[in-house]
Amino acid sequence: MKKVFLTIALSILVLITFSQNKPATISPTDTLPYTYLGFGTGINNYVGILGVGADIRVHDKIFIRLGAGLGSWGYKYTAGIRLEHTYAKGWGFGASISFCTGLKNFKTDLETVSGNIVSTKSVTLDLLQARTFNLTASHNWIIGKHNRFFLEFGYAILLDTNPYNVIDGSKLTDNAKTVLKMVQPGGIIIDIGFMFGL
Repeated sequence: MKKVFLTIALSILVLITFSQNKPATISPTDTLPYTYLGFGTGINNYVGILGVGADIRVHDKIFIRLGAGLGSWGYKYTAGIRLEHTYAKGWGFGASISFCTGLKNFKTDLETVSGNIVSTKSVTLDLLQARTFNLTASHNWIIGKHNRFFLEFGYAILLDTNPYNVIDGSKLTDNAKTVLKMVQPGGIIIDIGFMFGL
């Protein structure tokens, strides 16, 4: 846990350092949005498989990011901080924490072992609450005056170990445990989204 907090602190320090860069030139009559609202989809992203998000400007090019949606591990909620490198199209960087609610009585086919017999059968699991720490980089394209289309990439670090319980008494094989590790929260982040500048 100390490593996670150290990583968060370093990420915020980097974001603040980048925010000191000279701002991009904008028209003196142009008013930058303080809030962006939109939707997104992807893998391990901040709104889940499908959801809604907001970026709220708190200082110059620093934003608070909020997201909520439906993921493969229940509902997903995210809060974090982002830095936009420029006011227009370009790169941005972020750090956030996501919380997945889990699912009760989730059924899926997995490889199990009974004695010396290995077979694939329907297994009932409780998917438990899970949290990830996320580091991301994104690229924005301006659509219209202030709307943004973006692609985001990064990595999500799972903060909980084996966030599931087998509740029907099945004994999972190592292959089945590997499959669950692949689908549980955490890993490579790929995100695509669109936001309206308000």
